[in-house]
Amino acid sequence: MRDSVGEAIIEDSVESVAIPEPRTSWVELQHEAVAAAGIGDESERRMLAEALLDAVLEQPSFGPSNRLSDAAFEFLLSELGDDLASALHRGRGTQHGGQRYVCQHIWSMSGEVGARWFGRLARADDGAANSLYQRGVPPWSEEDWLMRLDVLADLPARPRPSILGVLSIHTMPKFAAPGLVRVALAHGTDERDPLVHFVSERLRALRSSSLSHDVDMFCWDEMARKPDLARWVLELSGPPGDRSRIVEEAVRAQRISSSVGALLDESLERPAWADGEVPWTVESTAILGSIELPSRRLTGGDPWWTGGLEGLPWVVNVDRESIDVMVVVADHPLYGRQCAALVATVGPEPVENWFLVEGGADGLGYTVEVGVAGFGSVEFYDSGNVFDLVGDDMIDSPPIWNVASTPADGGIAMCSVGPQHQLCRTWSGLSAHGRVVQLVTDLGLLELDPTTGFELPW
Repeated sequence: MRDSVGEAIIEDSVESVAIPEPRTSWVELQHEAVAAAGIGDESERRMLAEALLDAVLEQPSFGPSNRLSDAAFEFLLSELGDDLASALHRGRGTQHGGQRYVCQHIWSMSGEVGARWFGRLARADDGAANSLYQRGVPPWSEEDWLMRLDVLADLPARPRPSILGVLSIHTMPKFAAPGLVRVALAHGTDERDPLVHFVSERLRALRSSSLSHDVDMFCWDEMARKPDLARWVLELSGPPGDRSRIVEEAVRAQRISSSVGALLDESLERPAWADGEVPWTVESTAILGSIELPSRRLTGGDPWWTGGLEGLPWVVNVDRESIDVMVVVADHPLYGRQCAALVATVGPEPVENWFLVEGGADGLGYTVEVGVAGFGSVEFYDSGNVFDLVGDDMIDSPPIWNVASTPADGGIAMCSVGPQHQLCRTWSGLSAHGRVVQLVTDLGLLELDPTTGFELPW
């Protein structure tokens, strides 16, 4: 088994320029290992299980399916027991080995044993656990949800576990709602926290017309211990005025005392976003600076994607070799601050007419790939200079902006975009003489359209 570890093994379904010659690896030998386990003594079975696990972890392998059979995983689990947890930690084995196979089996285990192993997986490598559900592993059964929600609630609160993202991918039964509340109370901070907001919306979707039935959706003991946050979960998970009614029902059903009920029913100012979408509003503007246009040609796009072989969404000819760029920052009570627009000023004359700059995605604009928008010279976009001059500086907490330039290729002004694949539309403002004097790129938050005649909100 150990001697079989060698050159990468690749599934037939993987397209490769040079697929290695077929050879015997643990994938074939695992069936013999399971069969041989029935005739060995305890020490021999243990040695064989350790050899199989080492081969699985150390052998580079590529392909979408799980090459570790159910029988072989059961063999590893029965012989290694809790020691199998050592295979879950980051860096155990090769980067492209079979650690993923082991983790997928653990994810799919059911019952209390499965919940316990899921907790070990999440604690050993939260990133690996997070990537599993993103890769489309089978969802848990309805019966398993409540136990796994309890596991999520017991994970360390800081930093917030990324595996909590599983809540937004898979649906869960109503009887598991108390576990969802426990997760919000364990990891949430306040009413604006996206986790608290998400859990409240999911609870609202699960609510019925019967208050007596809905009382069972909440973990009243934990809520009594965290009344400030619990008060908001109750408020946001129902229509206006519903919090008082459900708290009264919980007191009547003796789920909480009257004193706790009074605490959970204390007055709150219900925000407008609790009952529907509220708009983004302009908070501020910031000058990014001047950028040079060697050939007086201006373009836009995600600088990590646009230009070169990918092409340019549009090009606008201007009559100056430099322009000034400004970023508009907007604010939202739930989602915080984000860059909302880029403004390029070419000349001082007032804009008389606006026109949509056609090109890019469906002729309407460009789509950001890495979450950055920009204005810049055609030469800079085509050069790829952004990779050397900016690097990872734009991968930071938004809103963020930057300017880069070279003497030969001119410059670029760029800013972060909230939604990663947001469609960004650009308008060209012309003076009374038909001269381009301003360009505005809307990043999708303010829903701008200068052609309607409305004044730009900044």
